[in-house]
Amino acid sequence: MSGADAGRGDGVSYNYGQGVAMARRLTPNRNGRRHAGAVQFEQRLLSIPANHFAMSYYDKHVFFCCNQRPEGEQCCNNGGSQKMRDYAKDRVKQLTLSGPGKVRINQSGCLDRCKEGPVMVVYPDAVWYTYVDQSDIEEIINEHLVNGRIVERLRI
Repeated sequence: MSGADAGRGDGVSYNYGQGVAMARRLTPNRNGRRHAGAVQFEQRLLSIPANHFAMSYYDKHVFFCCNQRPEGEQCCNNGGSQKMRDYAKDRVKQLTLSGPGKVRINQSGCLDRCKEGPVMVVYPDAVWYTYVDQSDIEEIINEHLVNGRIVERLRI
């Protein structure tokens, strides 16, 4: 089939040009009935594994706050966050952990947690860390990024 709105007669509209199936008439009508094809369509959707829809380009995405505030204001960059991000990025590359399906190290703007020292966050785990030096960063890389264990002593 071709065309932007080719159907199969099951109450579902398939947009083959975009590769996206779009449900039509899945909600009950005013008589409380649903279109005959709605149940079959829902069953097909439920048979697709959830991770099919939630694939991430990276397994872990690490953000270092590298924001620089005006002089006199507390900020992560005053705590050496740029240097620590550079170290983490180089170390992850050395360990061949970087790239698609692996780990990405990025800098970010302000993450609004300046009072907790320099901060970083690991997604999709949503684990926030503070750190003091390279040994803290090394521990986070080895424990969290390599072995999947949260470093509780550095977690905020």
